[in-house]
Amino acid sequence: MLQAHLRVLAEFEPFYARLVIEAPLLPPKVRSTLLMLHAAVSQRLFLALERERKAGRARRLERPLLFNTWIGLVHHYLVNRDLFAAGASVIAEQGDTLVQHFMTLVKA
Repeated sequence: MLQAHLRVLAEFEPFYARLVIEAPLLPPKVRSTLLMLHAAVSQRLFLALERERKAGRARRLERPLLFNTWIGLVHHYLVNRDLFAAGASVIAEQGDTLVQHFMTLVKA
């Protein structure tokens, strides 16, 4: 799930990074659309976690904190891409690291 999310973001990385940076300034309709997309990803991520939790491979986490931890990590790297991937795609450079780190947080 996390890899798929990063693949989608990578396709539009410069545009998405700009959306993240300018989110507080976006018109309400645009911001609402972005939040709806986040809600859909949040639901999918939570369902994946629940499957893993039932199999004994993941911790029990509240849905908002699960998604906020993931998206906060991704957004931090996108907003500060000059520090993490000078001149390159931060998702291409750091995506696997982000997934691995997040997985260490949710593993049982």
